[in-house]
Amino acid sequence: MLNYKDEIYTEFNEEDFDRIQEELRNYLGKKQPGSLLSYILDFCDVYSYRIEDVAEVISTSKELKELIRMDCIFHKILRTEDNCESDEW
Repeated sequence: MLNYKDEIYTEFNEEDFDRIQEELRNYLGKKQPGSLLSYILDFCDVYSYRIEDVAEVISTSKELKELIRMDCIFHKILRTEDNCESDEW
């Protein structure tokens, strides 16, 4: 456990990355329609993980990174040439 300001977080190391990835996949599999980013933040809150630590876990998984990238494009959080109209600029 790590006490940061007034919040307590669960610490984990690189050996736990696979377990955390599996927990995250299971958690996201139960989600309702909406942005994955909201569910990842909720996952961090439920399991008392720091967002930065979970982001590091996600960065090691090619599958999760691509899933989040596609979700961000779908919800127009991340712009691409396909979802960006010239009139917007």
